[in-house]
Formats: sequence, C-alpha cells, structure tokens
Amino acid sequence: MPTTYTGPGTLALPDEDGVTAVPVYVSLSTDPVTGEWRGTITPYDPLPLTHEPVELTLPGGTPTPAHLLEGAGLEIYGTGTPPWQ
Repeated sequence: MPTTYTGPGTLALPDEDGVTAVPVYVSLSTDPVTGEWRGTITPYDPLPLTHEPVELTLPGGTPTPAHLLEGAGLEIYGTGTPPWQ
C-alpha cells in the first residue's frame, strides 16, 4: 500500500447551515511509527477555519474523519485507515 498521497480532495467543514464542501489540494503521508496520517492542505478558495472535526474525501474514496491545525500552513491529521487506502 502507498504511504503517501498528493493531489485533489474535498474537505467537508461544519458550519451554521450544516456542512460546506471545499475543494482542496493535499499532500499526505503516514507516520511509520504511530500510524497516524497527516499533511498539508492548500484550499483553492478562502477556507473557513474550524476546531470541529472535518471530513476529507479523495477522488473515488469515502469521507474520512480528520482535524485541522494552523501552523506554518494549514495542516490536517487523522488516525485509522488513511483516506487514500
């Protein structure tokens, strides 16, 4: 199984009207020690930030629960099966 993914995705963000789907470009990898997957997100349009859990969907995949972090850029992380597998 690949341990990285770079390409398009859709981020589902909770908001006061329900959920907003935002197209993004992601670069993800799996930590070989912890098994946690993480990476960076580049939104194509302005992204409303949230501290609530989000869902990342990659082309042909199913929604995967994740969390966002602000740092040098916008980061995303999750546990369990990575969204590209």
